[in-house]
Amino acid sequence: NAPNVTKVLSVAVVDTLRWAIAESGCAVCTSSGAEIGIKWPNDVVANGHKIAGVVARAVVSSEGRLDSVIVGAGVNINQTQAEMDRIRRPVWPATSLRAITGSSVAFDVTAIRRRLTTVFAEELQLFFAEGFPAFRERINSMDALLRLRPAAREVIFRISEQEEIEGAFEGVDEEGFIVIRQHDGTARAFPAGELVPKPPQGSMREL
Repeated sequence: NAPNVTKVLSVAVVDTLRWAIAESGCAVCTSSGAEIGIKWPNDVVANGHKIAGVVARAVVSSEGRLDSVIVGAGVNINQTQAEMDRIRRPVWPATSLRAITGSSVAFDVTAIRRRLTTVFAEELQLFFAEGFPAFRERINSMDALLRLRPAAREVIFRISEQEEIEGAFEGVDEEGFIVIRQHDGTARAFPAGELVPKPPQGSMREL
C-alpha cells in the first residue's frame, strides 16, 4: 500500500482547496463551481489547470527494507495568474488558488497548511485501517480525465522506453493501479508508467 499514500495526500489537498475556496466567499466559484480534481498520478488540477503536485521519497534501511515514505505537496496559493503564465505548460497550464478565485486578498497560508495536515492525518487513519480500497471510489470521482467526454480520455500509456499502448483511461483499481482499456476491449492495470494525452480532437481543458 505504500505507493498509494501519494493518492491519499492528493485527496487531502483537494479537500483543503475546496475548503479554502468556500472560506474565501468567492461568489464566482460558488455560482459556477471551481472544479478541483486529481490527475493521475500526482497532480491536482483546478478548472483544467495544474494547481498542486504531490511527491514522495522512500526511505530504505541498510537491509533493503522500506522503513518509511516521506510525502509532500506543493500548492500554488497566492501567485497571480500572470506569474503562473510564465510557467510554460502546453497541457494543464499552471494556476493558483488566488487566480481561480479572483481574490484581491492573499490567502492565509498558515491556515491552509494547518487544514491540510489535519485532513491528511485523518485520511491516513482510514488508509491504515482499510487500505486503498476505501479510497478508490472517491479518487475516481475526483479524477479530472474521467470528467472529460469519452473521446478525450484516449491516451498513450508509456510502460517503458520500449513499450507504449493506446487506449481509454478508466481510473484506478482497488490496488491503486492505473487501468487502460485497449481498443480490443482488454483492460490492463499498471502500477506505474507515464500517461500521455493523445493529440486532442477536442480540448484537454474541457474540465
